[in-house]
Amino acid sequence: MDIGALTTRDQYDTVKSQVADAVKNGARVLAKVGVDDPAKLLHPLMIIDRGKGEKKISRDEVFGPIIFLDTFSSEDEAIDKANSTIYGLTASVWSKNSSRAKRLASRLDAGSVMINDHLMSHGLAETHWGGYRQSGIGRSHGEMGFYEMTQSKVVVQDLLDRMPKNMWWYPHSEKLYSRLKGILDVLYSANPLKKIAGLGKVIRMFLGGLKKW
Repeated sequence: MDIGALTTRDQYDTVKSQVADAVKNGARVLAKVGVDDPAKLLHPLMIIDRGKGEKKISRDEVFGPIIFLDTFSSEDEAIDKANSTIYGLTASVWSKNSSRAKRLASRLDAGSVMINDHLMSHGLAETHWGGYRQSGIGRSHGEMGFYEMTQSKVVVQDLLDRMPKNMWWYPHSEKLYSRLKGILDVLYSANPLKKIAGLGKVIRMFLGGLKKW
């Protein structure tokens, strides 16, 4: 397997430090491929398991050829571990159960989540690209990417501007508060009689508003 060079000496030293910290805190190097050549900024590919104890490599970005393995005993624990990082650019869910994979994907705090694949969404121009938390603000590509290049404006015209008092603003009388709750009954109550009663409150509110609440 061919492993490319890291970008800078600082990055090489960072990866070396992350691996050393992991091993110091109980992790095991399960496999290693490639040469370690500081002069050429080459670091071998390593597969590391978690072991016990907290490790930098489990919470920091690793821009190097390192695969860090962790275990979990439940879906909730897996999601908690995945979402505990300050980053959230991409994630993958691997499962033979499609519905389970989709359920887990919906709970991951990442800008792109791929099922049974990885690092391919950036090649799909119709999908937006971006992250959560410290992985970035905003989106590129796709429809959301176009919105990032626009300046939106909202123009609101008050259709009740002739009323002496706006119903939405304080102070509210007890009567007005009760009538405002009638709007909720009209929109969301499952009881037909409550809907009718709520409609009556709304009508009385607007009729009263022509005078004064």
